[in-house]
Amino acid sequence: MKRVKKLLLSLTTALLGLAACADPSASSSSPSSSLEGSSESSSSLVESSSSESPIPEVSIAILAPEKTTLEVGESITLQTKVENMPEGGVIGFSSSDPSVVSVAQDGTLTALKAGITQIVASIGEVESEPLTITVENPELIVEILAPAKTELKIGETLKLEAKVENNIDGLPLVYSSSDEGVISVDQEGNVTALSSGKATITLTVGEASDSVEFSVSLPDAESIEINLDATAMYVGQTLTVEATILPSTASQEYTVSVSNEIYLGVDGHEITAKRTSVDPIVVTVSTPNGLTDSAEVTIGEAGPIFLSTFKGLLTASAEVERTGVLSSAHVEGESTELYSAFTGEADYEFYSDSAAKSTITSDDGVEIVEKKIGDGVLRETTIRDGLVESIEDTVINDEDPAWDEMSSQEALGHVNLPLFPDTYGDPGISAYLLDEYFSYSGFGASDALDSLELAIDGSTYTLSCAYESYSSFDELSLSITIDESGLIVSGSFTKVSYALDLDSGAPTEEIADQTTFSFTQTSGEREASDGHLLDESSLLYQDYGLYFSFSSYGTPVPVQSNEFETGDRVYLYPEDILPTTAFFDADKPEITVSPSTGVSLSVASSSYMEYWASIVFSEAGHYTFTVKTSNVTKTIEADVIAPALTGLNWASPNYNFNDFLPSAILAGSTHEARIVPVPSNASFDLEARIVGENTANASVTVPDDDPDSIEVSAQSEGEFTVEVYDSSLGSEHALTKTVKVYPSTDEGITSLLCESEFASGENTLEFAATGPTSGTYVYSFLYDGYTPTTFTGTFEVAGGEVSMSEFAFECDDGYTEFMPPDYGETFVFRSMKTIDINYQDGYYETYHDHVYML
Repeated sequence: MKRVKKLLLSLTTALLGLAACADPSASSSSPSSSLEGSSESSSSLVESSSSESPIPEVSIAILAPEKTTLEVGESITLQTKVENMPEGGVIGFSSSDPSVVSVAQDGTLTALKAGITQIVASIGEVESEPLTITVENPELIVEILAPAKTELKIGETLKLEAKVENNIDGLPLVYSSSDEGVISVDQEGNVTALSSGKATITLTVGEASDSVEFSVSLPDAESIEINLDATAMYVGQTLTVEATILPSTASQEYTVSVSNEIYLGVDGHEITAKRTSVDPIVVTVSTPNGLTDSAEVTIGEAGPIFLSTFKGLLTASAEVERTGVLSSAHVEGESTELYSAFTGEADYEFYSDSAAKSTITSDDGVEIVEKKIGDGVLRETTIRDGLVESIEDTVINDEDPAWDEMSSQEALGHVNLPLFPDTYGDPGISAYLLDEYFSYSGFGASDALDSLELAIDGSTYTLSCAYESYSSFDELSLSITIDESGLIVSGSFTKVSYALDLDSGAPTEEIADQTTFSFTQTSGEREASDGHLLDESSLLYQDYGLYFSFSSYGTPVPVQSNEFETGDRVYLYPEDILPTTAFFDADKPEITVSPSTGVSLSVASSSYMEYWASIVFSEAGHYTFTVKTSNVTKTIEADVIAPALTGLNWASPNYNFNDFLPSAILAGSTHEARIVPVPSNASFDLEARIVGENTANASVTVPDDDPDSIEVSAQSEGEFTVEVYDSSLGSEHALTKTVKVYPSTDEGITSLLCESEFASGENTLEFAATGPTSGTYVYSFLYDGYTPTTFTGTFEVAGGEVSMSEFAFECDDGYTEFMPPDYGETFVFRSMKTIDINYQDGYYETYHDHVYML
């Protein structure tokens, strides 16, 4: 029985194996599915052979992909896992929103648009869990391709190229400029530079953008032309150098340079003649991009020309580059004297550009002779050092017109009397009044007020006018009576200003201001040799009074009190009168002081000085100053005190006085050193002595004739200490200084130089010994105040004299070319404590420096 059961079991097993081979659907897999095998025991199989097996459950799942978020256009393929794949089963896929993601039956997904969808895999009725897929639009990329250049000139254009990626929605491209006034851009990307500055061009697509910055500058100049008002200048004259730069849109910047600044200085666009030159000086204008243009100027010594006549009512004074009126009452052949402001000898030429009307001849450069009177332009020209200067005067009267038929210019020309300018060019009294009140801009007859009227009654001339200014209505009257010599016997001036109505602007009867005074002109000698200074007088303060006060330097503002300290400098200034410059020389005040000791009084030589007197108080006391003119005498008093002494100081090294005490001297020499009180204007009683060890056999004294200084001398090599003090101060205020004394031998001088420091500001001079009486030196300084320069060379001491070799030099400024001077003139020793240094540059200009022993 057991054998039968064993055979049946083997047969069953074999049959099962054959059945498995014959039906492959019992276990299957595909690229998109898999089936797990059964693990049941053989006993189960035996049992199933005797009864019907249950149907296995089918399942399907989507394996997790690498990502579930896709960009539009992206594709992936899904994998599935299947259990108990039925016979003939087919795997399918579906999308909940095929417009977002499409799915092929092999599991390939394709993202179509932004959104969210669910993917399901199925076998028949069996479905997997849904897989959520998110689709996003790709990043929008906007890029402006690098332009050919980002630095443009005004008027330039260029086209921008751009790269735009992932513009899924077809958004428009929008260009914009941060400053349309600097750069404009159209929607095609065409850029146009409009004005100087910076602007950013931005390309925007949706929310994406890219930018590029441009800078715009003026175009380069294409040409430059120099513009000079004159090709001849006189010393002291200043001209502005202008230039025309094209195109007009280019930078108008330019610089001015000259071929020789020794003769012609440059300050920005202005040139100033500094000294006369034999050869022309080249003036050059340059643009930043290297374009240039030049012109030549000559420089002479001629200055402004002043012309005036001597007799009667003849001419109006005129200056260079100003048109004046020459009204003449000459008869044919009568001569007129010419006076010029030039100094020294000069060659003059005179000519007329209207020869048919008037002829001018010259005789030693001082006489004009009119051959014929008539209308026309008369040009007086001077030539000096090759420089030509001219003024023009209009000959206005055909045959001496009647006074009631004269024009304003003719009337003013007749009244402008022959009051010659003084040395400083100050006009006479009547000339001042005419220029100040009866002409528009102070140019006399050439711009006389239009409303002038002249009345003549014998030798009395009355000039009057009425005109409206910006704030008042003014009535003016000037009346003068002259004698046969042309001097004023009597004169009066009146100015009445009426206020204007605020609403209508019409004059009212209210007098806003009134000025009235009289004057005369005394006779006397005219001193033509120093500028034809007239001695007209008696106007000043006759009716106007005399007012003056003490004032600080540089300002006419009165000081608050008349109390001063010793050492103070004050000035006497006029105040509350007509402009002093018009009258000072006519009636110059006589100024005296009492007591006359303890005070220095310097009276101004002319109104050019701007003040009446300069005063320095040297001693305490009470002083009375008396100011006297021909009609008025006034006094002013001052109290002067000496401030209390608080200390003493050694005098600093000083080139002019050389009165400081050096740290080293030679045996047998004597040195004077000044002591400075604190405050500097305090009085003190100086005492001095040698303290401590005195190996140099030195002595010190206070000179009787100079009690603010000491004299120090030493007889032998060694060292000593000097002390100075004031008996009224405590010992803590005493000054001491130790001085080293070298032997008065060549070796001693060499040691003194090499062991001492010499300097002044940025200048330093160093000596180094190479032998007992010889060595090298290095002089370092700033040429022109800013260019580091060094002189080097050798020195030798023989017979007590120091000689220098010709030096080598180094200069940071490549333009400067130094010419080595003779060594004997290079360094000058002043008592071995101050060294003068002279040198020349390439223009043979001599420069002077100095250093002191520290």
